[in-house]
Amino acid sequence: MNSVGVIYFVWIVVHYAASNAYPVICTPYSLKGLLMSPFMVTTPPCIALRWIIDSGGHAITSMWAILGAWCVQRIMS
Repeated sequence: MNSVGVIYFVWIVVHYAASNAYPVICTPYSLKGLLMSPFMVTTPPCIALRWIIDSGGHAITSMWAILGAWCVQRIMS
């Protein structure tokens, strides 16, 4: 696997981990979680998790666009 593939694989893993960590850390499913969420979502860890989720989603979307363009280029040549 080349370095580009490794970078995208890392983004996928980090995005997955952050997406699963966010509800546990920042918005737990309980009454206490409901009451604490307005305070928790403004903390640095929760802001960082949201950034990772958003940036990871954009990176994965770009990965599919690049892969699609590469496939079309291979078919056309």
